[in-house]
Amino acid sequence: MRRLIIGMETLACLVAVACGSDSPTGPEFAPEPPASTVPAYKIAYTASSPTSVFVIESGKATRTVLPGGSGTAVQPVWSPTGKRLAFTTVSTTQTLFVWDSDTNVLTQVASLVPATACSKGSCTVVEPPFSSAWSSDGSRLAFLASGTLRIATFDGSATKVISSPAVLAVANTLRWSYDGASLLFATDGSILSVPVSGAAAFSTVATGLESGAFVRGFELSPDGKKIAITTTTNAFPTTAKLYIWDVASGTRITVDASSFFAPAWSPDGTQVAVSSGAVYVVNRDGSNFRRVTSESMSGRVAWLPDGLNIVYAASQQRGIAIANVVGGAVQLLGNGSAEFAVASR
Repeated sequence: MRRLIIGMETLACLVAVACGSDSPTGPEFAPEPPASTVPAYKIAYTASSPTSVFVIESGKATRTVLPGGSGTAVQPVWSPTGKRLAFTTVSTTQTLFVWDSDTNVLTQVASLVPATACSKGSCTVVEPPFSSAWSSDGSRLAFLASGTLRIATFDGSATKVISSPAVLAVANTLRWSYDGASLLFATDGSILSVPVSGAAAFSTVATGLESGAFVRGFELSPDGKKIAITTTTNAFPTTAKLYIWDVASGTRITVDASSFFAPAWSPDGTQVAVSSGAVYVVNRDGSNFRRVTSESMSGRVAWLPDGLNIVYAASQQRGIAIANVVGGAVQLLGNGSAEFAVASR
């Protein structure tokens, strides 16, 4: 277990802007008024220049830089209380860290050597980075690594293997069930569940979405009753459909087919946000599907705790942005490269 004290770096600038109101093609577009009220926030994001994880908070003129050794920092995930942040660094090893925002301490939770492929003396990592998920009380982290499902305490003091069947070798997107008794993960065209007790039996949560479909990503609603799912197929690899799946009945709503990924539920579970070169939002029942931002963006989206504002990484190195889903007003937080942003809950 390794711990480091975090340094600080001055945030370049904090600017509020309103983008143009030209209506793009596609779903209904919400025009962007010149002002929006943004609540208190705490946002983590990754960047490629420099490669690191950064945390910015409302009311502060600095951003916290989280060191994690060498390699590329990816997949920051806040604990439910917003006290701790998990993220992974990828190089010749893959390392899972947890940062405590109160004590400013970084703890190494797990580290593994990923699978590589070598040709003509050059080797590249072919294994995806850890996919991690917090338990509802923030005391444990579940993560997929080297085809094995593990659970660890947030301080790395106890780690246990839950399951390692062949199906996990192609799994992605790991989440805890609503009751905390199971872990959900996607593999090929299905979402499966396995008990955290370590029982060998798997159960199917969602399947039969579309012939030849692969689950690209999914997110369980806050009440555990719905799952937002994006899928793609070999026949149409650049097109990803968005579904809203009812857990109890197994019925689904097909929202739209574009290039959607990384669905994110609003804190109250009434809306789903997705990214597809811009930010889109749809109601829980599939109604009122609309584009929220006029400018292009990259990476995932995340909701602020008020359920009215969404965080995303703006394109063309414009930095982190916050968009209001009601009026569409956009506020930029600094500038420079940003690839993946996630807000605290």
